[in-house]
Amino acid sequence: MGDYVDRGPDSQATLDILFNRSPQRQLFLKGNHEVFLGNVLRDPSLLTKWLHVSGLYTPTSYGLTPSPTPWGRGTARIGARIGARDAAPAP
Repeated sequence: MGDYVDRGPDSQATLDILFNRSPQRQLFLKGNHEVFLGNVLRDPSLLTKWLHVSGLYTPTSYGLTPSPTPWGRGTARIGARIGARDAAPAP
């Protein structure tokens, strides 16, 4: 299926539903939006571009105000929440 993030104003609820499901026989496919978010977490220089292509939905669903400054506190918190191993810690 994919595209769990950045597809509307409640990305957090979508991820919470997926994370709270039983882990038995669950397979979640990564869509292009998840790939893009992963790229942003590995390369902060992509943050501004991500915010311009529907990337605002995910941070705002977590009650954050996105900043085009790479590795602002919000971006690191989102990365940690969705399990991104490469997310930088909040300053």
